[in-house]
Amino acid sequence: MSQPPVVLENTPLEDSKAKWVGLRRILYRDSSGQERVWESAERKTRSGSCDAVCIVALLRSADDATGDEAVPRIVLVRQFRPPLGAKCIECPAGLMDKNETYAETATRELREETGYHGTVARVSPVVHSDPGFGNANMAFVYVDVDMKDPRNRHPVAAPDEGEDIEVLLVPIQELSAKLEGYVAQGDGVDARLQMFADGLCMFGQNGLWHWAKP
Repeated sequence: MSQPPVVLENTPLEDSKAKWVGLRRILYRDSSGQERVWESAERKTRSGSCDAVCIVALLRSADDATGDEAVPRIVLVRQFRPPLGAKCIECPAGLMDKNETYAETATRELREETGYHGTVARVSPVVHSDPGFGNANMAFVYVDVDMKDPRNRHPVAAPDEGEDIEVLLVPIQELSAKLEGYVAQGDGVDARLQMFADGLCMFGQNGLWHWAKP
């Protein structure tokens, strides 16, 4: 019988026993010539120059009656994140396998987490996730999901073992309000997704730097 996930224990972890993340002590010299120490978290799994991709996937379809393009919907996932002890709303994302391109990782992860098949429209430069905390990085991959593609009529996800992922389809103009609703019910929201939603409001319907009311 299914039951809500819950954190059972949270204890210190020795670096030698950690599989995914390690702690580093960085000694550096600042611009005044003074030596300083910085503590950093680093992934142990990086096989190339980039750790992961974050997938901004938009479902595009036409109105059956008029043929006009309907309002795009963004594909999000809601999944339990043990460090938060709660479910979090995020864009689909995943670590890159060795020798994979950004596009290959993005389309693979999108299929696994949501069941949707998409076409890559754009790949961002590699950006840094939390540079004051660690060296984790990623590329944003923008993907179009054509709802005329028969494979997208009844998508079937294939998540990894232990992943409990709920797929959310949110009309793009409702994104900010929907995220506020998830926070109100106790979910977390990934900072990158919140910034994307705020950017849509700021640069949206009424011009530059207009803050559109959700």
